[in-house]
Amino acid sequence: MEQFKCPQCGGNILINDEKAFLFCPYCGAKMPQKQDALDKIIKHREHTQQFKEEVRRRKVQEKVEEETRSNKSIGIFIIGCIIVFIALGIVVHFGIRGENNSEAELKALVTEIQADLEAGNYDIALFKAEQLHWPHSDTNGIKRWDKERESLIKVIKEAKKAADN
Repeated sequence: MEQFKCPQCGGNILINDEKAFLFCPYCGAKMPQKQDALDKIIKHREHTQQFKEEVRRRKVQEKVEEETRSNKSIGIFIIGCIIVFIALGIVVHFGIRGENNSEAELKALVTEIQADLEAGNYDIALFKAEQLHWPHSDTNGIKRWDKERESLIKVIKEAKKAADN
C-alpha cells in the first residue's frame, strides 16, 4: 500500500486501490482515490493557502501604509505647533519691547522681512510686517511706519500670489 499526506491536515493516509474514496483518519477529510483528482485537490489547497497568505500580506502592507500616513500627520502637527510657538515668541517679543523700539530696530526688522520674502517665507514675512508699528506718539513717525508696513504687506501678498500661481 502507498501512503501520502492529507491535503487538509497533513496526516498520513494509506491508499487502498479497492475504494473509490479515501478518508483521513485524523480530520475525516474525504477525497477521491484517483491520483489526478488528488492532485487537483492538493493544488486547490495550495492555491487557497497562497491566496490567504497574499490577503494577510496585503493587510500588513495596508497597516504599514496607514501608520505611515498617521506619522506624517503627527509630523505636520508638530511643525505647525513649532511655527505657532515661534510666532507667539515674536508677538511677545515685540509686544513687550514695543515701547523701546527705535528706528534702528524697526529697520532691522524690515531687513529680516526682506530676507524672509527672498527666501519664499511669505507667511513669516507677512506676520513680521504686520508687527511694524512706530511705538512713540509723534505723528510723523506713526505715518511713516504705517506707510512702510502697508507697502511691505502689499509686496509680500503679491509675491505670495505670484508664487502660488
